[in-house]
Amino acid sequence: MDRDLFAAFNRCTGLEAISAKELAGSRTNRNYKVDTDSGSYAMRIPGRGTNSYIDRFDEMRNLSLLQALPFTPVVVYSDAESGILITRFIEGSESMTANDLDSVDGINAICHILTDLHNSSVEFGNTFDYRTEIKRYQTVLHRLNPDLPAELSSNQDALETAVECLYLEYGLDLVPCHCDTNLNNFLKACDRTYLIDWEYSGLSERLSDLANIVMTDSLTPAQENSLLEAYSFNSGVEIDKTKYLLVKVVIDYMWAFWHLIKLNQGLMVNYNSASWKKRVQRALANLEQIREL
Repeated sequence: MDRDLFAAFNRCTGLEAISAKELAGSRTNRNYKVDTDSGSYAMRIPGRGTNSYIDRFDEMRNLSLLQALPFTPVVVYSDAESGILITRFIEGSESMTANDLDSVDGINAICHILTDLHNSSVEFGNTFDYRTEIKRYQTVLHRLNPDLPAELSSNQDALETAVECLYLEYGLDLVPCHCDTNLNNFLKACDRTYLIDWEYSGLSERLSDLANIVMTDSLTPAQENSLLEAYSFNSGVEIDKTKYLLVKVVIDYMWAFWHLIKLNQGLMVNYNSASWKKRVQRALANLEQIREL
């Protein structure tokens, strides 16, 4: 493996790899720290099947546009066809955790990044559209297994209605978004916090970047409130509670299909089996909250 990895790295960069170490944390891809005489680099090898539902052209183009912003890693090599991505390694960095959101500094680090991203002049050429992505995931899943779990199929009409309600009643406030803002993608370094892994980036509803953090990392109600208040203060955006809950429902519904795809691919079976169920149950609970408002 090291020989093949080294050969690919050397071919892509024109540098000579000395050593490599696989990095933990990714649920889909294989990531490596590669050392050379001129410094260290992070090399991303796409996970099996990911190119069937991730548009690598959009990802690479967006990363190029984001290079002017201080919280994105420096791209050294990118290839949309293979999905290989090589960036400068961020030395001394570590992923944020939910504990970081118990502090004002941690909350503000995230909110400053999201505000700067959402209010930036970056012009993504693609849109991360929930309806499109849900249909895409449904199509991929159907090829793997045409039979939906009963807990999802029996509630699908209500969840599809929530999707349409978001679009018809509220519409989307389209801004440049990351669209996969789990805390594992926020890296704390000595000089700043970085946001990595832009596979799903595109123009999307700004509230989705908040909702993804809250749900993927299972924030406490207190942490969620602090995050929303800080974002609203930093961005000047007033958050409508019903719309925010609808965004949460739609995102959980969408990612439930993603987890089912991974489950049917035999990847991280225990994690994905529990995760799709958790997302469907939470989406239904948030639907009930909306009805009670």
